[in-house]
Amino acid sequence: MKITHKLNKRSFNVFFFYLLFTGSPYGNCQQAKQPAFYAAKEVREDFHYLYTTLQQNHYNLFVNTPKKEYDQAYRELEGKIKDHMSLIEVNRLFQPFIALSGLAHCSIAFPFRPAYLDYLKQGGKVFPLDIAVNHEQVYVTDNYSKDPTIKAGDEIITINSRPTLYTLDQLYNYLSGENKAFKNTLIDLYNFSRLYWLVFGRADHFKLRLKRPDRSSYEILLAGIPAKKLEEHAGKKKSIFHSGREFKWIGKVAYLHPGAFMNTESDENTSDHRTFENSSFVRFIDSAFRQVRRAGTTQLIIDLRGNPGGDNSFSDHMLAYFARQPFSFCSSFSVKTSALTKSFWRDVTDTALAALKQQIMTQPDGTIFQTKIIKHQPVPDSLRYSGKVYVLIDRYSYSNAVTTAATIQDYHWGLLAGERTSDVPTTYAAIHEFKLPHTGMEVSYPKAFIVRPNGDRSARVLEPDLQLKEPMLEGMLLYIKKHNE
Repeated sequence: MKITHKLNKRSFNVFFFYLLFTGSPYGNCQQAKQPAFYAAKEVREDFHYLYTTLQQNHYNLFVNTPKKEYDQAYRELEGKIKDHMSLIEVNRLFQPFIALSGLAHCSIAFPFRPAYLDYLKQGGKVFPLDIAVNHEQVYVTDNYSKDPTIKAGDEIITINSRPTLYTLDQLYNYLSGENKAFKNTLIDLYNFSRLYWLVFGRADHFKLRLKRPDRSSYEILLAGIPAKKLEEHAGKKKSIFHSGREFKWIGKVAYLHPGAFMNTESDENTSDHRTFENSSFVRFIDSAFRQVRRAGTTQLIIDLRGNPGGDNSFSDHMLAYFARQPFSFCSSFSVKTSALTKSFWRDVTDTALAALKQQIMTQPDGTIFQTKIIKHQPVPDSLRYSGKVYVLIDRYSYSNAVTTAATIQDYHWGLLAGERTSDVPTTYAAIHEFKLPHTGMEVSYPKAFIVRPNGDRSARVLEPDLQLKEPMLEGMLLYIKKHNE
């Protein structure tokens, strides 16, 4: 049984790409297996099952792409199915089709790790540069090639005689998300070189045109580097996610880094209840706020940057320490029930979920209904923190981290600082999964629509009240000092 949602909780796809490439995959290359091949009949049956199942179970598959366009895409892709297709070839058909939904929580778990490891094992080569995307412009961050001509900060104008925007658009087709900013962060997480290989296949050389910061341009032909070498470099880079927990003092300012809102001592599998066992997190938060109370501090920074999200049973406990009234992470939570969703819930025995289970199991398939919003209570006044709260967010604040920040903003409990998020606080989420019968690909779909506390139903990203550039923490401390002298 796969359950990734509880009555007032959120579990998200972000964990899947969070876990996909933790560290370098090269260390596991001995586990790589030769990919299976599938007959055209098998692929067609999987494709039909994929589209039919999504329509029946997804909360609203056509919210961003009309059914007419989806049907047309289905017919076009069906015509590209052939015999003897590998898993990676099937994915190159199916994932762009799913990504038409324009929702982060509707995707296929990327199957390219086994194929990529096999490619790596055979000495396959990949794009030799690390890049950063800024408003559809691509800049070099690291040069792993043997040619020292290219410097960090140079802008890549064309790749193999095609505009870089063309390359980005092709990559975007394979990435599920509400906006390009979100997809750009996925490029950072998955790594551009890996995605380039996934989308375009093998390439041993890359013809580039670049522009220097002084606006002068140049062309160069770069040899690819072995994928093994890329992974060695990747393994040395600092992780984008910061899941560890930390409480400390910076002068008289309390600094709280709650980390991921899940049990970091578990294997972080969203289908395992241990992932949502929060006793260790509760003890950490209780200890932090005891120290804050004893010190009598009036300035608290909560750092939600590089946070993959998790479950609001964690974040609600933290928020309760400075909440001024009963609260909820959402103003509306509606669920679509279906045959597949019912199969996930049939064996749920948690008494706290009894009411929701009854609604899911008794409503006709395809019914959308509103769940009851449960308010979380603040801690007693004797324990409550009444000072100022400052919350740091960035483009890598995802899912429940964004919801937590939005709750603070909507209830006016603190000031949000940093940069706008790429993820959205009003979202289609509460995912379940199903497997395709032949290829076994795991497909995620959202069964719920969750609206942020202030009732804004649009797919807007979360905007900070105060914009800060890196180094953000130092900027936050300067702001606090300036406004509290």
